[in-house]
Amino acid sequence: MIVRAAWVFPIDAPALADGAVHIRDGRIEWVRPWSAVSAEDRAGAADLGGVALLPGLVNPHAHLELSCYAGQLAPGPLWTWLAGLLKLRESPDRVEREAQGVRDGAAQALLHGTTCIGDISRTGSAWRSLVDSPIRAVCFAELLTLAAAPPRDVDELIDALREVPQHDRLIAGISAHAPYTVPAAAIAESIALAARMERPWCAHWAETREEVAFLSGMSSALPPPIAALAAAAGIGGHAASPVAVLEQALERAFGADVDGRRRARAFVGALAHCNYLDREDIARLARLALTVVYCPRAHEFYGHEAHPLPLLLEAGVRVALGTDSLAAAPSMSLLQEARHVWRRVARGRHSVLLHPERLLRMITLDAARALRLDDRIGSLRAGKQADLAAFPISPDCAPGDALEAARLLIEAAPPACGVWVDGVRVH
Repeated sequence: MIVRAAWVFPIDAPALADGAVHIRDGRIEWVRPWSAVSAEDRAGAADLGGVALLPGLVNPHAHLELSCYAGQLAPGPLWTWLAGLLKLRESPDRVEREAQGVRDGAAQALLHGTTCIGDISRTGSAWRSLVDSPIRAVCFAELLTLAAAPPRDVDELIDALREVPQHDRLIAGISAHAPYTVPAAAIAESIALAARMERPWCAHWAETREEVAFLSGMSSALPPPIAALAAAAGIGGHAASPVAVLEQALERAFGADVDGRRRARAFVGALAHCNYLDREDIARLARLALTVVYCPRAHEFYGHEAHPLPLLLEAGVRVALGTDSLAAAPSMSLLQEARHVWRRVARGRHSVLLHPERLLRMITLDAARALRLDDRIGSLRAGKQADLAAFPISPDCAPGDALEAARLLIEAAPPACGVWVDGVRVH
């Protein structure tokens, strides 16, 4: 199958005006200008017309099960939101509602061109709702020691991982919730487990000022109920910055010798949010091969201070964009997340760092790296899975102006008009 589009954005190669992609047996055979396509191949091509064709978008951080609470919680601080969420989750039909939320959230993501999603489920059962979905999913088993239900320790985490049936479009990932809800030793064990099993790893990190203060040694900085649970579980006593705590976990997982430091630098994982990192911590983070996942509209929903995104990029930290949950974000559209960054951050001196094509990379290839899938998806390259998304694009840009075409796409942030997973059209 050959598809032709007004614009093709391979992401890891220059954009093509009037380009074509050849798909064979679920993989990309080649990407080239239409002018280079043979007359024989042109005869059977599908012309998509005035669209931008991208790799399927990749959402590295979502909580699909919370989709059923969309619009039910008011914007405000995370701790207030969390208290309200816990109350909503006391509903007797919670399991059924959240299972439906997973299906609804995944369906909405597909409509917006997302073909792969990294989903964290507290119940651990979200994968059951995704088995029949065409979306590619990394279902993270989440270690949360303070929780009332498993996984609360590494043994329970391993049990949860074993439940997930592995196949081409469903992968079990490993998550340690946060350094204020999981003991340092267990975080290190989760990292070592992910490295040993070659699975993606993620954690929420430096999400609030209170968390950062807690890690620095102020045990009373967290809300009293959480502080009490943390103390009872033996969590705390770090007296260090967020990235120093992370480095300690990596050292504990891999060792402090030269070989251990090498393995730590090669470790693939993602840190969600990182809202409150100073320049020193950002410089230390840049030495690690981790991806920061910034969720722009959820960040605004919780009323956080300005995100250190420009500082992260200046330091060379890889940053991807995610949506977080529909209980805090208005939609599952990654293009709308990119538009939010474009309108609020990518101005003035930041325009060099945050140009439109960079933003597209943050919702494709860089996001795929966060899920340890960049060798399979995230760009239109020969040999990769044929996950694609087509979006209507304005004809107003000058011929050959890829940067303007990318800008117009982000400004419009439309739903997808075509989505393919493994070369099969699913929308």
